[in-house]
Amino acid sequence: MCGAGNSHGSNGLTRGLAMSRRRWRQIATVGFLASSYCLSPSALGFAGPGVRDKAALDYLTEYCAEITPEDQVGNKGEALFDALAILQQDRFNVHVRGLRRKSDSVDAYFAGTTHCVEIAGAMLTIDKETSAAIVDGNPSLLLEVYRHKSNGRLEFSVGVSDDAPPEGIDAVGETPRPLHEIPLKYHGKWAYSAHNCTGGEPTAVLAIDSKGLHQSKGEMIALGVLTMGSSRRTIIINARNSGGGGKWDSTEEFTLSSDSAVLEWRTVRPDPSAVSRLVRCR
Repeated sequence: MCGAGNSHGSNGLTRGLAMSRRRWRQIATVGFLASSYCLSPSALGFAGPGVRDKAALDYLTEYCAEITPEDQVGNKGEALFDALAILQQDRFNVHVRGLRRKSDSVDAYFAGTTHCVEIAGAMLTIDKETSAAIVDGNPSLLLEVYRHKSNGRLEFSVGVSDDAPPEGIDAVGETPRPLHEIPLKYHGKWAYSAHNCTGGEPTAVLAIDSKGLHQSKGEMIALGVLTMGSSRRTIIINARNSGGGGKWDSTEEFTLSSDSAVLEWRTVRPDPSAVSRLVRCR
């Protein structure tokens, strides 16, 4: 435990999973889109990672946290006076105990206990006011998490928002839980047109199964899947991609039509894209 326009392409690689590194930069993106769950940081301090050369870092995830008294107490009832320990307890409370406040968001990376323990040894890019607010107050935070390529150590960049939390998904009492597999209703062969299902280029057809999306020139393996909305027909996938001799991570959103015949797909990060429309191959 851890307490204490078809931009997916028109032909060839630009139309399948081995598509453009221009869109899917080689940045590790393992966290669910937090910006739809929480507020932008205030001027109190969100300077980005401490390392100036961002090429030395992999981007892992971004999430929101509302620090509460429960986060400032360890699993054995001891008071916590260290900002990192409180941030670690927050992820334990959200993912294991199910204590999610209005400004908290779930993330796929720290949902696994093996990753959550890494917080204890992380570097913290933070100003004194923000650090003091975590220990002595109840701030709403926006956190970006990076991994140093040289030593594997995590680095947190932390900012504080002083505004009221937004309405919408944050007001819903139910906490969505990340899945490890893509739901069955998304499985099958998909293409950018019915013609591509039978007579198109192989790169224009992709297959979805429980593990991810597969295509002749590459694949997208799901690291975590989050079901969204009351209809449960939208999923956000944190994916590890490979193709064209490279590997990169991304966050993708898929929405299935009511008749399960059409799948709308867009990239959320690192390079947001317009929605592409896929049809199910029969």
